[in-house]
Amino acid sequence: MTSGAGANAPPNPGFVVLQVHGAVAIPVGHRVEIRVYYSFGETGLFSVDPPAPQFDSPLITDLETGIQYGKLRHFCDASLYSEFAPAQATPLPYLREHSRWRGKILVCNVLFCGGQYDQLQTTLLIEPMPAETGPYR
Repeated sequence: MTSGAGANAPPNPGFVVLQVHGAVAIPVGHRVEIRVYYSFGETGLFSVDPPAPQFDSPLITDLETGIQYGKLRHFCDASLYSEFAPAQATPLPYLREHSRWRGKILVCNVLFCGGQYDQLQTTLLIEPMPAETGPYR
């Protein structure tokens, strides 16, 4: 996920460019919710990596249709991975959420990148929406 300056900067620095592997075809104008979860951390022979935000694999929900775009690990226990894994309808309850925000899709490009596995990549240009606030007290 990138935002702000750089060679691929969007026209307005307040917009967010989100690049993900796979086909995430969300129509322009739809509202989305983006959730980033922490990794489980990695244990090596001499070290333990602490959990870190997984910005490269967000869970994206199209708020107009309810369709969720994510990774298998969002919906299926890692110990159950198989060719056809039994996935839940909602994200796993023990995932630790790093951040959650909403926005509106301004541009959606789904690109065929070629390669050995016919890889697809999606680039979304998103205008962040203000956080919802509760009732006035």
